[in-house]
Amino acid sequence: RRIAREALARVGLSGFEERTFAELSGGEQQRVILARALAQQTRALILDEPTNGLDPMGIVEVRKILTHLNKDQGKTILVSSHNLEEMHKLATDYLFISHGRLIRRMTAPQLEKSCRGGFVLHVDDLERTRSVLGDETSHSFLPDGSVLMRYEEKKEGRGIAIEALSTAGVRVAEAYSHRKSLEEFYSELIGRESEL
Repeated sequence: RRIAREALARVGLSGFEERTFAELSGGEQQRVILARALAQQTRALILDEPTNGLDPMGIVEVRKILTHLNKDQGKTILVSSHNLEEMHKLATDYLFISHGRLIRRMTAPQLEKSCRGGFVLHVDDLERTRSVLGDETSHSFLPDGSVLMRYEEKKEGRGIAIEALSTAGVRVAEAYSHRKSLEEFYSELIGRESEL
């Protein structure tokens, strides 16, 4: 019982020992499930959607607990989740699975590099922009008919690209940095896999 009490205290549920599972809210039930996993005192935890049903503060608490268990107690934690942005704040390694098949394995630094963008330029002349910026440029058309340019920065900076376009007579209506979200990365990854 001492281990169970300590586990409940770790997830913010001190004094809940006598309450039944059915009496608890969805978020409290998630915490009880996490406490049960903690009470097992194993070297590894496998958790499915551990932040599901939690309010923002509960999510932060669970993230702190899992980080502590991993970094300070050396536990290996395997988390299955559809909340990709939350996993981005927590995970050190990623396994991307689609239809039960592993399609990619990446470390956090590899994923960060894959999500890095460049910057996006809204321009009025696509052909002239492509000739000025060269092959590092990709483009897409937006619903309003404008052109979205994505320029991968190398040595040149945003200012140099905009100045070159302006000199060539291309009007740049807007320019901003862009980074793919984890959802965007996953969607593109799944899209590429379905084409194979």
